[in-house]
Amino acid sequence: MELIPITSDRIKEIAESSCVSQKSRKRVRRKLKESPPCKILRHDALPEEVFNLDSMLFRINSEGIEFIVDLKKRTCDCLVFQLDELPCPHAIATINKRYLPKSDYCSNWYSRETWLKTYEGHVNTVVDQKSWDIPQNVQYEITKPPDVEILQGRRQKKRHIPATESVPFKSTKCSRCK
Repeated sequence: MELIPITSDRIKEIAESSCVSQKSRKRVRRKLKESPPCKILRHDALPEEVFNLDSMLFRINSEGIEFIVDLKKRTCDCLVFQLDELPCPHAIATINKRYLPKSDYCSNWYSRETWLKTYEGHVNTVVDQKSWDIPQNVQYEITKPPDVEILQGRRQKKRHIPATESVPFKSTKCSRCK
């Protein structure tokens, strides 16, 4: 996969055209100086070596690393497919090989209908803090963080090994028996 750096001139051009006031332009320029260089993944930089293992199971070679993608279970060895519930570059390569629609492999949470349902109700705005009506018994109450018990002594360096886990047995020998 190839990552392409975006030129800072293009970002500045976009930022300058989208800012309304001189103050916001200055803020954007300052943020651009502080931020690390931005990189994007090219759409044509997907893994090229895709091998069928089954009708929905594929092996992908990407930069010398092998990944197994299962479209049926929606899994990939890189774990991005499972975590984001969006196809990773490996899954996209396999979807392209089967000529399937990519939208079928995105979670329902990313669908247009779900986003519209999220905001279909009335969302109340929060007014200025000065106009809040706070009861007297709550206003002067001080909220403290929860008490944390600090254990005495040195912290344990090795983990506790559960009974279900097997531990290799070390035999001890004297200096003569080496």
